[in-house]
Amino acid sequence: DYLVIDDAQDIMCESIMAAADRTLKGGFKKGEWCIFYDPDCQAEVYSNYDEKYVKTLIEECRPVQYPLSVNCRNTKEIVKETSSITGFDMVRAMVQQGEDVRYYYFTDVKDMQSQVASCINAMLKEGVKYEDIQILFPGGYKNIEIALRDLPGINTQLLTEENLNTAMPETILTCSIQKYKGLENKVILIAGLDKVGKIGEWKNAVYYVGMTRAKTL
Repeated sequence: DYLVIDDAQDIMCESIMAAADRTLKGGFKKGEWCIFYDPDCQAEVYSNYDEKYVKTLIEECRPVQYPLSVNCRNTKEIVKETSSITGFDMVRAMVQQGEDVRYYYFTDVKDMQSQVASCINAMLKEGVKYEDIQILFPGGYKNIEIALRDLPGINTQLLTEENLNTAMPETILTCSIQKYKGLENKVILIAGLDKVGKIGEWKNAVYYVGMTRAKTL
């Protein structure tokens, strides 16, 4: 009877949206629906966003359009650094004060493991809880995913539907950035980033998604 789609930029093309049109009572032209999407920063993550299709959908169905102009999740510092790294323009942050974004540089995978472990141990000493830390990595970087299973002195577990809210005690969950879309945590640690691409490229879109999962740091 009513259709709500979030992160719709991941499926906004005719071949995918046709199924939703057939399923919704009255279809998009006569049915009731609400679609949230980001045509700029996240469109290249799955490369399914078809601007021509969206334009036709709007012209034919004439929905009420309301742009979201305030970032309610990220702090001002996270917004600033995300924009600097990815090149994307970002909306104003509602949370004006937060911690500075931290950067750690590594020379190889072994060094990355050591840096990630040291960073986590430092945060734990600062009073951050295990469950408030999430490690992300770019999907497709298999060597990074494997390396995060064996951090010195740190127990990690790959995030699944089963352990999303029931992780083992004193364990840090890991997940690809792409699979973590739509989720958030207080502290996001992104491992394995290399050189950024040009504005609008897939790599920058993935980095944007990863960095904006953080609520505090």
